[in-house]
Amino acid sequence: MHQIKFSLITIGLVLAVTSVSVVRSACYRERHCFEKSTNETHKPGDIWRTEDCFECSCSGYKIRVRACWEFAKDGKDRHEVEVSTEEAKNFSCPLHPFFHLFHDHGVTEPESQGTLPPVRRVHYVIKRSYMECCSLSAYPYNVSPDCKTIFKKNECKYEVVDRKNPTEPCPYPHGFIGK
Repeated sequence: MHQIKFSLITIGLVLAVTSVSVVRSACYRERHCFEKSTNETHKPGDIWRTEDCFECSCSGYKIRVRACWEFAKDGKDRHEVEVSTEEAKNFSCPLHPFFHLFHDHGVTEPESQGTLPPVRRVHYVIKRSYMECCSLSAYPYNVSPDCKTIFKKNECKYEVVDRKNPTEPCPYPHGFIGK
């Protein structure tokens, strides 16, 4: 008796798993925010939908090259300066003719002294971006040979239909992965 109950439960679970969607996304990531299909470069913060039913987003990040102490120039308070990858390869902090005064007196964190202009810590960075795209549609799997899949591009979804009568849904168990 227990063997029959166990078999019925097992059959029920197998049917449930093959007819219910499994939640998993088909995603990919690129080291830039350039969409090849539209030849468009996106900026960090942009979110868009592609023609092939993916939702994409562009994010930015910074790589710190070096932090330098510099005199504030013309009252401008700049704390971050972007440098190119080429400039970063051999980057060294800009030298100022008065900077030896700080080092000669053993000052580790310079402050404004006397008639010298104020000193600021400036971070030199490389700015980069990446894009991440995830599918908006679930993909059919375990489809019977008596059925076929049809992709509805305007709805970003697949339908599994009877091969002999495409107006009817597939009568056999199948599943979907994604979304």
